[in-house]
Amino acid sequence: MNPFQATVISAVPFRIHEFKPGTYPGYFDIDGAKEGDFELLVIGKTNTMIPLLEGRAIMMDTNPHMVAEAIVNDYLEAQLARGTGAEPALFWIPGGYTKEEAKKSEEVQGKLTEALKKQDLWFMRLIEIADDSWNRTHQHKTISDIQRYAAKALHMKKEWLMEIKTGDAFKACIACRQQIPANAIKCHLCQTVVDPVEYEKLTAKKKENANV
Repeated sequence: MNPFQATVISAVPFRIHEFKPGTYPGYFDIDGAKEGDFELLVIGKTNTMIPLLEGRAIMMDTNPHMVAEAIVNDYLEAQLARGTGAEPALFWIPGGYTKEEAKKSEEVQGKLTEALKKQDLWFMRLIEIADDSWNRTHQHKTISDIQRYAAKALHMKKEWLMEIKTGDAFKACIACRQQIPANAIKCHLCQTVVDPVEYEKLTAKKKENANV
């Protein structure tokens, strides 16, 4: 465990993508956690750009703890139905941990257990909102993929969970199994690349345009 780092722990089943402008690196990604498991992101040396007079700027070291705290807080505050005791299973701890070290740490496992309890309550609140929307409209479009996942995760049977016949317009994501457009290159929910060939073409085209 490196004391000069910080570790973000996530048992959230969806990919987390946070952007912190003015910092380098500025993008922070954590893969969606599989059921019964967790993912982590170690925050090491990070710099922040400090603007000076006459358009100049300098880069200064940023405390990894501050960066980890910002990643967690910004993500949690953006979530629907989040409240006291109900939120996604995402937190940070001082120090840089490997996954094996995190699994053996009593502190990490204790925090993870509490975080999962809060996530189950968050799922319940999402389901309650979905129920209200369904009772008012009876339209599947009012139910989000996250709400559908929450109901399945808690093994709840809901009328709004029934399969929708989408014909050839949609397909199931190879990772999260949610319905996405048939011509999708990446899943909009979990960010998994579902069409590697087209993704490589798109990436190559972006590089060409950037070099023009």
